[in-house]
Order: sequence, then C-alpha cells, then structure tokens
Amino acid sequence: MSKKAPEKVSEVNLKLVFADVLKGYTMMKAPFFGEKDIYIKHLNIFDDVKTDSMYNTFLEKAKSKKLPTEEDQKKYLDKEDIWKEKDDQEIVKLELYADNLRSTKSKLFLKTQIDNLRKQIEENDVKVFELKQEREKYMGFTAERYAAKRSNELYIRLAVYKDKSFETLAINEEEFDELSDVQLSEIVGCYNKATEYVTIKNLKKISLLPFFCNYFYLCDDNPQVFYGKPVIDLTFFQAEMFAFGRYFKALVQDAKASPPDDIRNDPDKLVDFYEARKNADEVLDKIEERSKHEGGASSLVGATKEDLEALGYTTGGPNTIDLAKVAAKKGGTLSMEDFIEIHE
Repeated sequence: MSKKAPEKVSEVNLKLVFADVLKGYTMMKAPFFGEKDIYIKHLNIFDDVKTDSMYNTFLEKAKSKKLPTEEDQKKYLDKEDIWKEKDDQEIVKLELYADNLRSTKSKLFLKTQIDNLRKQIEENDVKVFELKQEREKYMGFTAERYAAKRSNELYIRLAVYKDKSFETLAINEEEFDELSDVQLSEIVGCYNKATEYVTIKNLKKISLLPFFCNYFYLCDDNPQVFYGKPVIDLTFFQAEMFAFGRYFKALVQDAKASPPDDIRNDPDKLVDFYEARKNADEVLDKIEERSKHEGGASSLVGATKEDLEALGYTTGGPNTIDLAKVAAKKGGTLSMEDFIEIHE
C-alpha cells in the first residue's frame, strides 16, 4: 500500500480555514441534527486535559475487561511469528535514517543535493508508512484502540454545540447513549468532513499567504493583539498558526535573497530555500577566510547554474557572485563533507 497523493487545497478553502481558526470553531451539518447549523469547538489546553482524562478512564476500563494491551499483542504476534520484534526495530531504524537525512539536508545548499535527499526522505517515509499499516492490521482491537475510539467519540459529543458561544451541547448524554452505530458513524463522518482542511499542514500554508501576513505584520508579534484575548485562552490551532507566522516572518527578515515564485507558498520548500541560502553564505564566508591563508586552485563540487539561481544568486551582470572564483582561492576541493563541517 502506498500513500495517497495529497489533495491540493485551494486558496479559497485556506481562507475559510483561516476564518475558522480566528473564530475558534468550524460549522457543520448532519442529517441527525435536521440540517441545522452545528458548531464544532476547537480544542484549547483545558479541553486537551479533559480528553486525556477520558482516554485514561477508558483505557483502565478496557484493561479491567481483559482487553489485550498493545504490549500484550506484540508479544503474542512475536510468539506466533506474525510480527516480530525485528519488524519494529526496522521501523525505528528507518525513522532514525530519515532523521539523519533531514539533518544532513538542513546543512546543504546545492539544489541538486537537496532535491536528492528530499526524494530519499519521501521514499523512506513511504516505507515507514507501509510497515506501520501492516503492523496495525495485525494488532487487532487493543485496549489502547478502544480507549482512543471511545474518547474520540465522547470528545465529538462534547465539542459540537447548537450555538457559537458554546453554551448548549448539540447532543446531551442521554441522546448520545441511545445513538445507534449507524447514527454515530454518520455524525463522526460529517465531523471529519467538516474539519478535513483544518490541519497543521494547512496552517503552515496559511501563515505564508498575504491574507494572513497583511494582518499578522500589524500585531508586532503579540498574540493578544492579533486574537484579542489572553494567550491561555487560545485554541491549539490559534497558537500553532501564530507560531508559524512568527517563524516564517523571522526567516524572511533574516534572508538575504527572495525565494523563487514557484515555492513561495510551499512551507517545506521555503524552509529548504532559506536554510540553503544561509548555509551557502556561511560557506562563502568560510572560503573567504581560508583564502587568506591558503593558495592554489579548487572548484565547488556540483555547483550548477540552476543551483546558484535556486539560492537567489545572480549568474550574470555586474553584481554576479561567482562561487567558482571564490572557491578557487581555497586550496583543495569543497565537498559535501565540507558543507556539513561548517555546522559542527
């Protein structure tokens, strides 16, 4: 099984998510509620504590009913030769490998090298995803799964309201207990559909777009000014979106070059660009320093015209920065290891 290609989210949908995050709720409709507007409250720190408490309660209940824990199930699967401990170790090994690749990528600046590592990371992530899917298939209905399912269902009951001020629950406890499996599944499905675009990945994208930045840059990095309420009352989505905004604002302010137009709205590629440019500038500084003490010819390995343009360096005209000429002042060859060395 391979990962499904992510659906591209339109700017209109991102604006709607932005509005939802500002309001602290998302609207939904479901046949069970007679197609009336229902309001899904976004989690804050106090709701999160309540959810954790519910999970622990259901987990203890499952254990008391002798439902196997994940650890019990792993031992059974290992004993039956279905899913071995070495399979879990393979997942850990692949995740560590991906972490190392990401760390290495953050220290490079040549586009060709960065693209190559990004491809390796994506391929590795697919392997991890497939192995975890296979493990989930064998795990069965454990105590942890029961606790997660029940706490999620109960959270939905406690998160959906008839009003946007969150005073009247849309489903009371008695109604919830009498729901059929079909009705509950229908409500959960409508809930998931309504909130499908309210994700951390989309909050990152929003924090780069003009309709967010135009307001964010006016608040002087003050969340209370931006949201008009104490920080402790922020929802998780509000806190995350503000943190992303501040992070990308700092990247832009510290940058010495503008990113290419085709990556301006891609958070991951934008981070790669700013990291790469910073690394390139540090390498140039290091080459200049070495050139004061060393002589001889050398070359910058793999530095193509595309690499230079991707970093925001010009490749012609009076203001051209010629990396090859700068590198020629260094005695020896500047390799990938040299790029990484400057960060150690």
